[in-house]
Amino acid sequence: MSLSSTSESTSLVHSPVMSPSPSPPFLCSNSSDCGTNEICNSSGKCQCKMWYEIKNSQACELINDFPPEFDVEDPVHLHLSKELPNNTLVYTVMATDNDTSPFSSQIYYLLQDSNTSIVPRTSQLFRLHNLTGELRTIVQSPLTSGTYNVIVTARDNAGDNSNLTLIIEIGDFPSPLPQFDSSNNTFTVLESLSVSSIVGTMVC
Repeated sequence: MSLSSTSESTSLVHSPVMSPSPSPPFLCSNSSDCGTNEICNSSGKCQCKMWYEIKNSQACELINDFPPEFDVEDPVHLHLSKELPNNTLVYTVMATDNDTSPFSSQIYYLLQDSNTSIVPRTSQLFRLHNLTGELRTIVQSPLTSGTYNVIVTARDNAGDNSNLTLIIEIGDFPSPLPQFDSSNNTFTVLESLSVSSIVGTMVC
């Protein structure tokens, strides 16, 4: 008696794997839907504000490629008479920033004390205008004789800064003579001008 075995092959049917449909792109309706320093554009997409760009942090940051630079070599030596009156203009610092953004290229000036052991401290003798860079005396004469190292910092809105050292020596030096801003001044006078009218102003 012979036994016959029948082998049946079973074929497996594989169902195709369906990839998930891509989620629709995020669309904003106003800038409150976007991140910091971003705006919602006319296409409904978030983008960096003007003067901002995507940095390594993947966030919009202020474009700032250059630090402020002073227009003179460091240090600057000044000799001042101890008889200078209060509010005398001593020096004007000036720095430039080559960034194209009006925000990051805005420069502010700060006065720092380096001679912390000297009395009076430089911040008690001078004040610095944070926008114009004008350094003026703030005490009545006579000023205390000595050598003062004044550190001026130029800082932009992005936080980059540069320093300039003013070495100011105060002593028995002659006071500088007054000087006009211009050696040539021209004024136009009308024939109908009344008596005691101001013709022009010369600054010294």
